[in-house]
Amino acid sequence: MTIEGYQVATIALGSSQGEMIKMLLESMGIPVILTQESVGLSSFPVTFGILGEVKVWVPERQLDDALRVLTDYEEGNLDDSPKSEEQDPNS
Repeated sequence: MTIEGYQVATIALGSSQGEMIKMLLESMGIPVILTQESVGLSSFPVTFGILGEVKVWVPERQLDDALRVLTDYEEGNLDDSPKSEEQDPNS
């Protein structure tokens, strides 16, 4: 399967992980499309092997940004504190 203008940034293990990655990337301004084999979405979802794989697609022009965010996430380097232009270092 291909989606015009999009590339697979990563493959998640199950829909829960796929949704989490989608939320992370979208919070960074990167649009995401998730795809999964239809049998993996059944009443008893499969979260392992090829049927449990969820492909995380991002626009080609933002692939490098997405890969950087995913690498930072995997290495624990994402800063989740709010950015403030005038933070007092003594507070």
